[in-house]
Amino acid sequence: MNSVKKWAFPTVAIVVVAASLLVPGQLSAFRDRRLLEVPHVEPLMAEELADSASELSQRLELLSRAIRYPELEVYSSTQPLDEDDIEEAEIAFHAALESLSAWGILPEISLQEEITFLGGSRAIYIDSGSGLSAGMLYLQGNYQNTGDLWLVVDEETDLPVWIDCTLRETTAPLPSQEMLCRRFLDGLGLRTRQLGNALFVLEDTDGVVYGALTDHDTGRISIEPMGFEQEIRESSADDQQMMS
Repeated sequence: MNSVKKWAFPTVAIVVVAASLLVPGQLSAFRDRRLLEVPHVEPLMAEELADSASELSQRLELLSRAIRYPELEVYSSTQPLDEDDIEEAEIAFHAALESLSAWGILPEISLQEEITFLGGSRAIYIDSGSGLSAGMLYLQGNYQNTGDLWLVVDEETDLPVWIDCTLRETTAPLPSQEMLCRRFLDGLGLRTRQLGNALFVLEDTDGVVYGALTDHDTGRISIEPMGFEQEIRESSADDQQMMS
């Protein structure tokens, strides 16, 4: 894919000076919201589940805009994880792996086997117009010294929202790209409609498209935001015109 390279952070514009001048209150509020969160164990009603999925879709749209259109007014800041953050990030990393295993995305991984957490960083994205913010953890790990695990985890939910993993010694056949993408988005609880082979548009967004890529030779599984529906349709039309 053209938008990112493996093991690299998204190519967003890191405008620390601008962010410090324009949105310090929003950054502070984001941190305060994370610090003051209290776990709730009450069952969620259907409306609350729908609201939660809609809010996640909006954060994924913000992430996608920052990746695809860094020149627009989405401010971003990358922060190293301090000692306290590392412990919390490792918990989030393993929780994300448990989700992926439960969804049937990484069936080869036994959570009882050796998994080494290698660290990562935090990125905060803020829309200067709406004030919408999203905190994402970019985390890396190793599985039995034969597999690489790279996850982006939404801090609000501890759910994986972008993965690029390689299980080099996998023996089981990988699910189809379409099946992997369906399982992933269903696991996130998002409403979608299919755009093409292994491409799905997120409802409640302005056309964010997720897609899955696999490589059976290397055991690679990648599920990530691929762009926006309009640009993908235009690109497909241009390709068809060149072939005609």
